[in-house]
Amino acid sequence: MPKLQTFTNHALNVVTALVAVTAVFVGGSRVRQLIAGPPQATSGDPVVVKEWRKYSGDTVRFGSTPALVTIVEFSDFRCPYCKRSAADLQQIRDRYPKEVRFLYRHLPTHPHSRDAALASECGRRQQAFNAYHDVLFAESDSIGEKTWTSFASSSGIRDTSAFLACMQGALVDADVVADSAAAVELQIRGTPTMLINNLMYRGSHGFLQLDSAVQRALRERR
Repeated sequence: MPKLQTFTNHALNVVTALVAVTAVFVGGSRVRQLIAGPPQATSGDPVVVKEWRKYSGDTVRFGSTPALVTIVEFSDFRCPYCKRSAADLQQIRDRYPKEVRFLYRHLPTHPHSRDAALASECGRRQQAFNAYHDVLFAESDSIGEKTWTSFASSSGIRDTSAFLACMQGALVDADVVADSAAAVELQIRGTPTMLINNLMYRGSHGFLQLDSAVQRALRERR
């Protein structure tokens, strides 16, 4: 009987080990999904973020500073919902040029999107982030096919040698890593995700819903 028990325990241990190995193998292919998940359409009610100001510090900005409302967007240049969101946010920027400031933060999860994020940061170092951002989204189907210097030229960047040197440096990589780390802290699993002051909105909500969220934030600040 003891021998049978020993054999049974050994068999159970082997099965458990196999299950664990299988879980690691399968889970490895899902790491990207667990961290950032698939692109989002819309996802539920907004979530309160108590320490939202720590995520709205120094990063890429659009609009005036200071402002009553801050929108922090975690985005991906290859995400189709992010492209739609970029157009909606442009309308918000046009409508609230003084009341709202915008901070773009990187959460690259698609093929070539990390390099796109690095390229946009190199554009920022030549005071051309806004233009590079707009060109990348306008020509997102060409990302991975068109060279980054071609995007740079389309963005009005003249010093392409400095741009290429920047792409090979570590500073812009640290910026992208910091943005992604902030997304992990916030448990963000998909793009786009936005903080509108202290409320987190997951997914692409469209201009009307974004406008309503901005109006809500303005009322709370006035």
